[in-house]
Amino acid sequence: MTIFKALSGDDKVSTKTLLHEAIPITGTIVHRTYSPAHPNEGNIQNFTHGMFQSVFDYPYLSSSANHIFDISCGFHTTSSLYSAATSQKAKKNNVYNQMAQVLMGYDKSGLIQRFDEDGDIAAGGTKIDDAIFLPFSRLLVKDEIKKGSFELELGVDYLYATSSAVMGQRIKISDSGSATSYKVNSPAGEYGILVAETTDDGDGALTHGLISGETISGNVVTSTKPPVGLLFYQAGVAVLSNKIFQSDHASATLRLTNGPGNNDTIQIFAADGSSETFTAKTSPGANPQFNRAGADHGLANLKAAIEANAIGSKVTVSEVKTISASVFEIKISQNTSGTDGNGKAITLSGFADTSINGGVAGASGTFTGGSASGGLLNSTASTTQMNSSLHDFETMLKSSEISSSADAIRNRIYNLQFNNTIELNSTVYFCRAKHNEFNYSSNPTYLTGSQIRVKDVKTDPPISYITGIGLYSADNQLLAVGKFSEPIRKDKNIELTFRARLDY
Repeated sequence: MTIFKALSGDDKVSTKTLLHEAIPITGTIVHRTYSPAHPNEGNIQNFTHGMFQSVFDYPYLSSSANHIFDISCGFHTTSSLYSAATSQKAKKNNVYNQMAQVLMGYDKSGLIQRFDEDGDIAAGGTKIDDAIFLPFSRLLVKDEIKKGSFELELGVDYLYATSSAVMGQRIKISDSGSATSYKVNSPAGEYGILVAETTDDGDGALTHGLISGETISGNVVTSTKPPVGLLFYQAGVAVLSNKIFQSDHASATLRLTNGPGNNDTIQIFAADGSSETFTAKTSPGANPQFNRAGADHGLANLKAAIEANAIGSKVTVSEVKTISASVFEIKISQNTSGTDGNGKAITLSGFADTSINGGVAGASGTFTGGSASGGLLNSTASTTQMNSSLHDFETMLKSSEISSSADAIRNRIYNLQFNNTIELNSTVYFCRAKHNEFNYSSNPTYLTGSQIRVKDVKTDPPISYITGIGLYSADNQLLAVGKFSEPIRKDKNIELTFRARLDY
């Protein structure tokens, strides 16, 4: 009578299956869709420690809420922002060090490795010293983020207004190409390089790039996409450089709530020190005079005058933005990249209802935002205004709390999506019952009066009915049991093979 049977190596086979699930995170969820006027009832949670902000898919006090991801930011001590920081300086440095320690590890000197744009740490590439961190919930990531599936679309329109207005110009950050070219030199597992490209230039069709050095042909980005961060697949963390919201071109914004008076002037200095003074006129003559009238308080006329002037080859003027029915704005950017344009003046005489970079109405101002290290955006997009005070992200990182910076980042997220990965390991055991095996049962009820119950005639061969299979360890400990929906007949004329699969 065969009751136990040893399994050989030919009786089992192991397989690994990768299951993927699409995870779309829409901007409407991220922008505090639920009760924006009542933060304690919304899906955005801030904490008293102030080191990160959490985003939920439903009001976070609800039992139905699921945690989606967190937002934080920080800088390394080598960053120029570190010495100038006035808000949560230690916490922002601690956030950076904590994330770098876990994700990048230590160098041979025992120092924490800094994040590196291209992942080639040994070559000493461009470091990410001012970083944005997006750790995703394990509920969404599962075992890891699928390589090559990550896409984050951000609104980089320079104008700060409403969450919809800032999406007029957008870039996409993705791990394109990382499915076959990911890095493995991290203690947290594999990671890919995040790159950026323009997806919407604000003109309906994609005709010009928003990224420095980017080329567009046939509505498609044809240039090499610059690296802007890292994506750690098993850890489920995206690390972004703050340069995604910065430009290496200094810029200034002019916001008018009323038109200039007759003979009011505005003097604009270029990065090379040259300047031109434009005069608002009721009846303008030749350039540099311009018509002060118009539905947009004469801003379109000022733009045309600048572009027709010699200084128009040294600065770029944006299209007129409508803030409200009576408030309009333009952005003027230096065409010279780097810090040369920083501090160059825009001098107002008159223009009593005009503010520069959110300053006092009627006061003169300067160009700001030009970066020696280089921002991602070109002069067409320029440095992005991140809050109602028209601060750029570097200013916020220095002077605002992490929660305020997280709000600014979150309201720039247009869409976010990736596929997760579930690794399903399986072992299949082929349990074989030959013709002369398992034809008899050890169940006490198999016999009655010393006779086999299932026999009608004494000379009939024995018959059994198999109701389940048990898998035992080498020391005869029962590990798994499988039951059939109905008994399966077994006699000497039948050979059976049962396929038992264990998933783990």
